[in-house]
Amino acid sequence: MNKDRHRPFVRMRTFDRSLESTPTGQSIFSRTRSAWRSFQSSPILQRRMRFQRRHSSELVTKDKKGHNKKNVIRTPTSPVVSKPKDREFLKKNIHRPRGLIKKVSIATMLAYSKDPIKKPIIMTQDKEVRRYAVEHFKSLQEYMGDTRPGKHLKDRERLRKAVELTYTGWQKSIFRDEFYMQVIKQTTCNNKPKSLEWGWKLISAYLYYFPPTIKFQGYLEGYLYKNKENEEFNVGDVQVNTYAAYCHDRLSKMIQRGAKHGQKKPTEDDIAHT
Repeated sequence: MNKDRHRPFVRMRTFDRSLESTPTGQSIFSRTRSAWRSFQSSPILQRRMRFQRRHSSELVTKDKKGHNKKNVIRTPTSPVVSKPKDREFLKKNIHRPRGLIKKVSIATMLAYSKDPIKKPIIMTQDKEVRRYAVEHFKSLQEYMGDTRPGKHLKDRERLRKAVELTYTGWQKSIFRDEFYMQVIKQTTCNNKPKSLEWGWKLISAYLYYFPPTIKFQGYLEGYLYKNKENEEFNVGDVQVNTYAAYCHDRLSKMIQRGAKHGQKKPTEDDIAHT
């Protein structure tokens, strides 16, 4: 039996040997292509691939120490959060302003901030969305108590502000993804318990009155699921995982049946009970 298949870098050595054995009169492209074909048909590689296919089920269910991994049960509306897909969505749809030295990272863009935004978080060509998104973010910061006027709002005034924020998204569908993304930003890495609690209550209100678009639905679902499964996001007495579990359940029902109050105008009494 050939012992090279148990050694590291055996594939690279086999490919190098294949490249050396090709005729030298050919161009480097032809030599590389010929070497790659012979490398793919080499018995060492074929044995290795058969071994991986045979034991793929074990590799999925066992960790490096040989212990069985904990199986996580997910509902059909809660698929495994695909990080590459999330990154692809963010790269294609998120505004990333360039600084003098380097670009601002996506993680920084989507984290809690005291500063107002200068343009929508999600890229859009709609002039109405571009104009209103900045104003909406200021109102969101005021509602969450992240501005000086917002810190002194009374409960009735804060509830009235939540109704205004929800009503705009309920009335015009073009704003919905941007509104969801803004409140996601302000509930990410937010260490202020009250502000965080008010933000999650607003997400709950949104999910009672209007759904995200199909394009944004997967990202929102992944965000809720991540917060639902991790208690480390809890801040003080604010049980973020409880809020996220409730919102995730609300989103699942909305996907199946539609928004619970989708045909009804948002009111203070309804939002107070969400």
